[in-house]
Amino acid sequence: METKTLTRILLSLDKIADEDGQFSFADLASSLGVSKARISVLMDELVELGYLERYSKRLVKIQSKGKEAIANRCREVEALTSLLQERLGLDENLALEAALSLPASVEDNLRNK
Repeated sequence: METKTLTRILLSLDKIADEDGQFSFADLASSLGVSKARISVLMDELVELGYLERYSKRLVKIQSKGKEAIANRCREVEALTSLLQERLGLDENLALEAALSLPASVEDNLRNK
């Protein structure tokens, strides 16, 4: 799975999952603007990685590994968004889109300057 795709999923899960880390495929599909069929494929990959556990065809729960990944990536994206706003004068939405689009090598380069 591409880093950008994983990041978008993790950020969406942070917003839509309930207190117990549960969410439905339909909610995630709607949040990302993709089909339920595409979400099913992506969720299978995240289950294999140990980020999620399936409870039924349509209900999934975030595992501790997934919660940790969400927290880490949210912090990284927030920091990079702030950095882009500060250094390039981008508004928040544009900085967020740029942060989500940057390859890891560019992220590292920006942070180290």
